[in-house]
Amino acid sequence: MVSAMKRKASTAVTGVQKKRASEPATHSPEKDNCKILEAALKACKKIPGSVQHMLAGAVAVSLGITTEERHAYQNEFVAMIGDVLEGVAADKQQLVELAQKGVEEVISKREMLEGEVARQEAHVLQLQADLGGRKEAFGEASAVLTSAIAALKEAESKQLEGDQGLAEVAKLSEKLRQLKETVETDLAQDKSTIKEFQLVGEQLKFEPAMLEALPYFLAKAPADRGSFDVLAAQQLVADLSKHIAAHENELAEGDSARASWASAVQAAQASLDGAKAAKEGAKDARGEAAKAWAFGKAALAANKAEVKSCSPELKEAQHGLSVAQDDLAQFTENTLTAFRELKEAKPTGAAPGQAAAEEPSAPELDCHVAMEVAKEPVANAEEPLCPSIPSEAPEELAATLA
Repeated sequence: MVSAMKRKASTAVTGVQKKRASEPATHSPEKDNCKILEAALKACKKIPGSVQHMLAGAVAVSLGITTEERHAYQNEFVAMIGDVLEGVAADKQQLVELAQKGVEEVISKREMLEGEVARQEAHVLQLQADLGGRKEAFGEASAVLTSAIAALKEAESKQLEGDQGLAEVAKLSEKLRQLKETVETDLAQDKSTIKEFQLVGEQLKFEPAMLEALPYFLAKAPADRGSFDVLAAQQLVADLSKHIAAHENELAEGDSARASWASAVQAAQASLDGAKAAKEGAKDARGEAAKAWAFGKAALAANKAEVKSCSPELKEAQHGLSVAQDDLAQFTENTLTAFRELKEAKPTGAAPGQAAAEEPSAPELDCHVAMEVAKEPVANAEEPLCPSIPSEAPEELAATLA
């Protein structure tokens, strides 16, 4: 039964709306103001969607009525709409104040950074001068170290060449001893041993006749050698003994040479160590100066970048302030002005307390339409609106808004 009544009411409202839509539209400031307020209430996020719908539907049947013709209930709706609009205006004013504060903070930040940049520029120049002195000292220490390295290399080269020469002499002397013992054995020598004798003979510059005879008499055992072979073997042993003695003398003289080479290397090494220490000290000082200079430059660059970034930041803050101010001005000029004009509207062409002559039945019709609209469910709302608006509804809504 209730559903049937709702359908009938909806059908009736729809019929009235269609009838009014078919009639010639008449433009009036009051209707424009009502539309402005309805749109503002529907866009208000401070109140639930169902309340938005109800208050927007009540604009025409409350504010659309002149002050002398309004009922007490209609005045309560006017008061509630006014409270909502004042709250929106307060929020927009707060946004303006916050935006203004943001602009002031950016300006203050930029001024502080500009002062810091000036101080850091002088500091960086001082650090650069100090770094130049440190670099010069490091260059001098490096030159001393280069000379010390060259002296050490020369001393070590002489020592190495001398040690290698003596090592070769000692190695050859030992080889000659082994070959001499081989010649004195009672065995015939194989081809590899004979080849080794030939190589040593060439190295020691044996007589060509000796080099030619080596393969013949060494391949025979001493018992099988002829008189010429014996003489050749004896000469080979004598040559080997002579070279062995010469090498022994050279090795004996090399001991004193080794001491001289080692002393020269030690002296060069000591000079090098001192030059290294001096260079390391100069390097550390230069490094610290370079770090300080780099840090100063980085801080200066960062502050300059921050100063530069203040321009778009300030521009953005100023734009935000302009948007907030424009939004507040537009809301004040349009919405609040519309509300004030409708709230204070007086009857035209009639004495106070009497209804206007034009369209006497329009307020009653609009009221019915608003009542039916208030009953309709809101899209995406959690609950539908109440099927009717009881006399105590304005007080409850006012309590909700408070």
